[in-house]
Amino acid sequence: TPNSGVIITNLELRPGASPYFEIGPPTEDAIELARVVDRGIRESKCIDLHKLCITPGEQVWILFIDIHVIDDCGNIMDASSLGAIAALFNAKIPAERYNIGTDEPLPLRGVPIAITLADVGGKLLVDPAHEESQVADSQITIITNNDGSIAGMQKSGTGILTPEQLKEAVSIAKRKAQEVRERESVRKAFLTV
Repeated sequence: TPNSGVIITNLELRPGASPYFEIGPPTEDAIELARVVDRGIRESKCIDLHKLCITPGEQVWILFIDIHVIDDCGNIMDASSLGAIAALFNAKIPAERYNIGTDEPLPLRGVPIAITLADVGGKLLVDPAHEESQVADSQITIITNNDGSIAGMQKSGTGILTPEQLKEAVSIAKRKAQEVRERESVRKAFLTV
């Protein structure tokens, strides 16, 4: 895409964050987390990638999203997603450094919010703690846009979700995401768009 900027998302699970994390190449869990965060940002279209084009076919901005998990208290997925979005809302395009214009905020247009639910004994728990995730049959993360549309979804674990559970999970995720967007602390972190 010669007229669009590029997003590259990486996630590291630091050994100090949990006794289960080790030094070395990214694990499957780290890769899955990075891909879900990336998908939520990319598919929500919260960043206008065309506005990251400097010269069509020649130069574009590359946006690196590097996530370092420093404490695993549970639900790394939602924490990583929220942290990435908050960072994007506070990032600037460093055009002045390269003498190609003035620094500007990233061209953002929405706040995708990830909500993770865990299926424990047939009941859906929102924002599962580490211990709840360990006993969950499966988990599902649903990323929604400001208008309630779904930007991404990821199921993990070996259990299955019934169609009724999936519908309930989507309904809960939409409602909880809106509650997150309405929190004063979130509005301050995410400049109003």
